[in-house]
Amino acid sequence: RLGFDVRLGKHIYGEMGYLAGTNEDRVSDLHSFFDDGSIKAIFCSRGGFGSIKILNLVDFELIENNPKIFVGYSDLTALENSIFTKTGLVTFYGPFAAADKDDEIDYSAFDNLLKIISKKDNTYKINISEDNIITGGKAAGIIVGGCLSVFSSLLGSDYLPDLRDTIIFLEDVNEEPYRIDRYLSQLRLNGVFEEIKGLIFGRFIDCEPKNGNTTVDDIINEIGNSLDIPVIKDVSFGHIRSKITIPVGIRTTMNTESMCISFDENLVV
Repeated sequence: RLGFDVRLGKHIYGEMGYLAGTNEDRVSDLHSFFDDGSIKAIFCSRGGFGSIKILNLVDFELIENNPKIFVGYSDLTALENSIFTKTGLVTFYGPFAAADKDDEIDYSAFDNLLKIISKKDNTYKINISEDNIITGGKAAGIIVGGCLSVFSSLLGSDYLPDLRDTIIFLEDVNEEPYRIDRYLSQLRLNGVFEEIKGLIFGRFIDCEPKNGNTTVDDIINEIGNSLDIPVIKDVSFGHIRSKITIPVGIRTTMNTESMCISFDENLVV
């Protein structure tokens, strides 16, 4: 419908337990798409599970030598941050091709994505409001991040980006507040919040407490107020239909005085 010539991965309908085929089959599709010079962009069909299981099988040299647009979110956090770490290639934390039923696809999410991947002069900004601000200020750095539970699982591995002087963005889905608190505490105990320049929280969907009354917002506010860096929340990315695409690996500025997040480099070349 959007005018693309679409090719499907050879193993896209594969099944193995809760995964879409074997690790080898899934990484084979990834390699074949990066290796094919006629393919200009790779859109992940779903998030699912298991991206972290294929990292040791990925040929990052192949990806580095054949850079192209790569789009996905959720579980793809592991692969996107690893690609940036190993190759420096910018990827895009944006909508899946098969996340919704065909008649329920939110084209506003795809419109936002297409605007930033279809032209070379494509720096852009996300406006914020006073309601988004936990801790004010200005920060600049390379932006990395994604799904909190997946991002934190990269700690201690050589697939995690160098977080010094970065801005990180985080969101999650179907996690109770105590789990969100645990993941954020894991980042804190690993010194992450001492290294970064700014912190951006997206939407936390279906993360309501089942026991007690502590909410994710309470936890985010507590973390934000304890840090001496700019922290904002409720930005429209994550497991929501009308999502904004966030590039992984671009120099970014967050500024609560000008009330915006700006991506300061061309996102595609």
